[in-house]
Amino acid sequence: MDLQNETPAVCDNCLGDNPYIEMKRLDNGSECKICSKIFNVFKWNNNKSNLKGTANLRKTVICSTCSRSKNCCQSCMLDLTFGIDIATRDNLLKLAKIDNLNDLNELNLNITNDVVSNAKNITSRLYNSRQLEFKFKNDNNGINHLIDNDNSMKLLESKLSTLVESSPNKDTSSKKTFIQNVKLLPFNSSLGHFPSNNNVRSFFLFGIPSSLSESQILDYFNNLISSTVSISLYSKEGKFAFIEFKSRQLAETTANKLLTSKNKKYKSPLLITIENNPIRVCWSSRNNNKINFNEDELKKVSNIVNKQMIKLSKQDYIPNNNKEKLTHSKIAKN
Repeated sequence: MDLQNETPAVCDNCLGDNPYIEMKRLDNGSECKICSKIFNVFKWNNNKSNLKGTANLRKTVICSTCSRSKNCCQSCMLDLTFGIDIATRDNLLKLAKIDNLNDLNELNLNITNDVVSNAKNITSRLYNSRQLEFKFKNDNNGINHLIDNDNSMKLLESKLSTLVESSPNKDTSSKKTFIQNVKLLPFNSSLGHFPSNNNVRSFFLFGIPSSLSESQILDYFNNLISSTVSISLYSKEGKFAFIEFKSRQLAETTANKLLTSKNKKYKSPLLITIENNPIRVCWSSRNNNKINFNEDELKKVSNIVNKQMIKLSKQDYIPNNNKEKLTHSKIAKN
């Protein structure tokens, strides 16, 4: 089966109440939100009473490979079996201790290990997506949909019922986890103070606008030191990223070049510009593999980043009559 030419996997909700749907296909129309691969986009109107309007126009946002691996709708990205978002579904399956192939088969789910979105950079995501596409090419098993899955829903509910009853402090626990994850973001670090641990070779970037892509960030640092840099964690919604160098020496060389270009001493994250976008950068000695935010939490993180950017900009601003006293905290305007 050719995944590029198949009918898109879309849930009944996104299809709407129109029994006669006309879909338009845009070849290589967009970039998949999960694996970043260019894929064929399908557009359609899901309201039969407003066929000429654009308010109800729907489209696919992820490729068929990612849809199949995650068992989700290509448009709304909700699970096709339970009708919930895939992050919630995965958490529920973990809570219910359904994490092996036999349990997934019992629930009638086709969920592949999350090798795509867990990849460290865009190159790995594209490679893993390609491997999944080859794997699915000769597999004739279709994707399971929400219809006729009552048994699956009942089985999951039965496994979760005792857990729900025994979790009265769920909200408190989630808040504590969120606060712990936020503390892992080194907003108070600097680029001028080198970590004593020589194994540290990562930078933390924040204030990244949604218009700035991973490749633009990588190009900036690759051109700066003429060496390959990788992004270990990137969140467009949270406006932050972690970049990792091949060695501590390369990380120190990059830090020195950035500091020399400003010709100032900094005790706070350094202000740089990438594609005319102001971004803060500092050393990161934390383990970013432990950082995990859901969609709602990333919005809160984005607000925290905005406040940090405003706070640092006020610290950097020095009135003319105080410049001589506080020259150590000045930052060159970009």
